[in-house]
Amino acid sequence: MATQKKKSKQFDVDTLWQIERVGAPSLSPDGAQAVAAVTRYSMEKNKSSASLWLLSTLGGAPRALTSAGSPDSKDGAPQWSPKGDLIAFVARREQEGSKDEEAQLYVIAPDGGEARRVGSIATGVEAFKWFPDGKRIAFISWVWPKLKGAAAQAKALKEFKERKESGYLTDEAVYRYWDHHVPMGRVAHLHIVDIATGKTRDLFEGTDFELTRADPDANCFDISPDGRRIVFSHDPQAEKRLDNRYALAEIELRGGAIRTLLQDKDWHFTAPRYSHAGQHLAFLASNQGKKHTMPDQLAVLDTHGHWAVLSEDWDHEVTAPLRWDEDDLGLLFGAEEKGRRHLWRFDVKTCAAFKLFEGGNATAFALAPARWWCSTTACSIRRVCRCWTARAKAATAWPAASRASTTACWPTTSSPATRKCSTRARRATKCRCGWSTRPASTRRRNTRCCM
Repeated sequence: MATQKKKSKQFDVDTLWQIERVGAPSLSPDGAQAVAAVTRYSMEKNKSSASLWLLSTLGGAPRALTSAGSPDSKDGAPQWSPKGDLIAFVARREQEGSKDEEAQLYVIAPDGGEARRVGSIATGVEAFKWFPDGKRIAFISWVWPKLKGAAAQAKALKEFKERKESGYLTDEAVYRYWDHHVPMGRVAHLHIVDIATGKTRDLFEGTDFELTRADPDANCFDISPDGRRIVFSHDPQAEKRLDNRYALAEIELRGGAIRTLLQDKDWHFTAPRYSHAGQHLAFLASNQGKKHTMPDQLAVLDTHGHWAVLSEDWDHEVTAPLRWDEDDLGLLFGAEEKGRRHLWRFDVKTCAAFKLFEGGNATAFALAPARWWCSTTACSIRRVCRCWTARAKAATAWPAASRASTTACWPTTSSPATRKCSTRARRATKCRCGWSTRPASTRRRNTRCCM
């Protein structure tokens, strides 16, 4: 009897849009659970909706934390609080008779219940990060730079929405980024909101500082471990342009003083990240003065103002976000290799990189103090939108329970890189905590020291 061929279903555009997309994960402080936004699309209504799901890293069943109240409801960008008692997220909702005109910040208990709006920010919330004490959140909002106070911003937004003109009027060089316009007449400022009271504060109010106009996100800034300072990447030039070199600056939250940490006419600095001890600052550095297509490399700045590129001999482009390992002796990040995107750990003692997780396409990851990391991946058509979890130094990784997968072992083929530090770096005269302490005139020429 002839074997009948199994009929295969055609993978068409309708099937593509039936796939649920898993967003960037956030791990609970104990590493037992991950939270992620799951987005669904409706071809009939031509709309998308997103809700939050809790995934157990120990193999338990997934649980919906929020539900989309309307076809176009979007709960996204969840972040677990440092204490583990709340999950913050961005959404547009209707609560207590008030409908959000712009995306607002909400918090919800991991056990469930009703989400609570944190204050009311007229100009909306773009991206955010928790303070280490779990009592405040730093966030980005597009504001009119010459106005002061929340009331003035709300009035300006109301007038802008009620205007009859539909044209875009600007004298700025940067008014559009890729497929969308920059909010007309507005710039991205850093704000702080108190979780208990909802009281907000614009950190850049009355200054000329602003974040990038090219889709600012949570990688543009970081909060110090003691919660007293915030470091951010910004364009120091009066005329903002996409090809300007960015600098790193730091603001003292108590007095509001802002100082420049690092600025160089040839180098472009982005994605700053404090170490757990607060003694070093990791960031991405690109030598744009050499060529405008130079890749982003891993660099570190110490408290003495000395900085060095660590990944100069590693032939990969490093991408944000950057995450310090628990002992501050390694950094985690994503990087591509042969058309695939992996999760890597870069050892700052040996200046070597090795794979923690092999994609597919490892789109995002999170790291918990308990040494768990979680990475969302899209390996193939058959293996999409999964959340994988593992011990940060383990040899294997496994998928967290999700609607599309079951718990199973997934071996990785990690192999430490064999690249060595250059002879010039090994001859560095003084090293503290593994970083070069050469003067500024020489530190850009491969001046790094490995412990």
